[in-house]
Amino acid sequence: MLPTTSTSSRFTALFTLIATAPVLTELVSGNTPAYAFRTPRITLFLLLVYGVPLLVIRELRLHWRLSTHGIFLLGLAYGILNEGLVSQTLDRYDHVPTGPATLRDRQNYE
Repeated sequence: MLPTTSTSSRFTALFTLIATAPVLTELVSGNTPAYAFRTPRITLFLLLVYGVPLLVIRELRLHWRLSTHGIFLLGLAYGILNEGLVSQTLDRYDHVPTGPATLRDRQNYE
């Protein structure tokens, strides 16, 4: 049985989980520059792309009582879905959007 917690501490935990997902995936890896997070459209997009699936995985883990292996498999399924279908970089060898951002790309964030 899960311990009971207050609503405010649950909301804080969920907000922290949602907010750290884009920071850990995009900012720490260097894919998105820090000043891009000042743009509300980009921040909202990254929160939706990384935060919402993380919440779904969390809720599925609680509902299905998954072990660490199950969480890993759900994360793997999300990674394949995100990279394979959404960004289409799973099977593409040419024109993969990697490498340092050019000055032209950085101007699009401002």
